[in-house]
Amino acid sequence: MEQNIPDIKRVFIQNHKKIDFTFTQNKYDFIVEEIPSRIFNGSGNYLILKIKKEWLSTWDLLSQQF
Repeated sequence: MEQNIPDIKRVFIQNHKKIDFTFTQNKYDFIVEEIPSRIFNGSGNYLILKIKKEWLSTWDLLSQQF
């Protein structure tokens, strides 16, 4: 079954001068754990996922077809 996933357009809200920095991509320096703002009761219109990704940007993850 093929899914049609739309392209995600990046939106940059800030309109400031370029920030000069050096970014070295690696899998050890960036870890995110999101804490939900409410307790889920086991029913409702939501999906809870635990995702571990390495060498894949969030944009690339969102464009994957599972």
